[in-house]
Amino acid sequence: MIKEIILVINKFFGGITRDDKSKTIGALSNAEEVDIFTNADFIQAEQIVSADSMPATTEIYGYTAGDDDVVYGYGKETAANKLRIVSVASGGADNPGDFATLFTSADATNLPSIVSDFKFFRTTEASNPTKLLYIKGTGTTWNLYNYNIGAGTETSYGQLTGLTGSFMRPTIKIIYGEAFICHGQYITKVDNTNVFTEKAFTLPKEWEAIDIIPVSDIALILARNKNKLVNETRCFWWDLTAANSFEDSFSLPMGGPQWLYNYKEVIHVLCSINGIAKFYLSQAYPGSKPIEMPNFRLTGLAAETSTQPISSPKMISSKDGVIYFGLYKTDKTGIYALGQLDRDKANAFILSKRFATADYVNHKPTALLIHGSNYYAAYYDGATASTARCESNNSPSRSSQALIETVIQDADRPFQDKQLIRAYLSAYPLTASTSLDLYIDSDFSGSYTQVKRADNSIFNSLNGVLGLFKPTAFNNKKSFKAKVLFTSSTTNSPKLQAIGLRILIKPAS
Repeated sequence: MIKEIILVINKFFGGITRDDKSKTIGALSNAEEVDIFTNADFIQAEQIVSADSMPATTEIYGYTAGDDDVVYGYGKETAANKLRIVSVASGGADNPGDFATLFTSADATNLPSIVSDFKFFRTTEASNPTKLLYIKGTGTTWNLYNYNIGAGTETSYGQLTGLTGSFMRPTIKIIYGEAFICHGQYITKVDNTNVFTEKAFTLPKEWEAIDIIPVSDIALILARNKNKLVNETRCFWWDLTAANSFEDSFSLPMGGPQWLYNYKEVIHVLCSINGIAKFYLSQAYPGSKPIEMPNFRLTGLAAETSTQPISSPKMISSKDGVIYFGLYKTDKTGIYALGQLDRDKANAFILSKRFATADYVNHKPTALLIHGSNYYAAYYDGATASTARCESNNSPSRSSQALIETVIQDADRPFQDKQLIRAYLSAYPLTASTSLDLYIDSDFSGSYTQVKRADNSIFNSLNGVLGLFKPTAFNNKKSFKAKVLFTSSTTNSPKLQAIGLRILIKPAS
């Protein structure tokens, strides 16, 4: 007997799943530049980043924010090949304006690295306590510097001997009012009185520090095994004082550590190796055991090099309960997001923002700072470092490349033939120059066929529900997938509520 049913997809908050036949509520096989974290009733195109205004011939490698709301950028002045620092006042406010040059170094030989970190640091010194910490060098010699904001001077603390050029991945973190720098086997400390200790902590000799974060009153260090034959990541619990001993440690079964992040007292660790990325979670105390985050596994990651991470500690920030991080993939490079719509929902993962209109690949993220209402991003195209900004409360433009793809829809009858006789879209009234395009794929073909475009000229008169006929193209099929493309008009995005597939299920043969 032939049975007619309507398959309804009206939840989208599950994000990207690695299981294309997932039954998780709201799961999608793909989600790009859509906002799934704001509203349970609909999804819309995400706010986009656009080219930021910098002084001429300036490349930016990193960002940091001062406690006076100033946002600073760090990089290179390319005409004379010198280090440059830029700044913008009220960087967390709406419409903060353009960046201006704060400092250009006199030394054209010691330059920052594309992967070097950059941090605002306040000491307890009576005179000129505010500084910017960064790294400059050449070849195998790299030094930690500070730019004294009040005095307008640059000073070297000394050499970071763990940076030899073989694995350039220095990280700077401010922890309990003191600065800690990961460089090779060592952790350098600059205390709150501005005293420099190059080897405040030494890891076991086979390990290199990648990242360090505060957890309660101690710290957790993320490290990679220098023996490339050993596919292992290790995290060390350190009391911030001992020079050679650690309190505890735990191993992860995957190499390629990228960064640590403490989110709601859960430690998130991102690893990527051999084209695969995974998240591991651990409780925020010594003795805890890590677990792999379910349903999170990305493929198609680019090959990591000594100077080109897949992601890094300076590529991560958070806003409104969502973790945002840069990720370098072979096919879809950009800013990704990990979060949850509500406390009772599972973590979801999407591609949140890209750097160029039609380029997934060549714009490699190098830094990300979310400060106040604004996103500051830096990216590298292999030759030049560029910048982008999203001013999220200042009439933000929304993407016209946003899309979702559903998981497989087979009505739990994968062995029976079906016919798609009608498809539906439900959405809020569409504004002028916005539209939703519906595509259908069948039987895992990987090729979508456009069914119909819904725009405001025909959609709004139908009370927000559009039925789309396609009576013959999708007959005698076992399964279907739907894809929806969002076309926005500056600040206006379509708000999609539901997709419906009306199908006939034929008797099993």
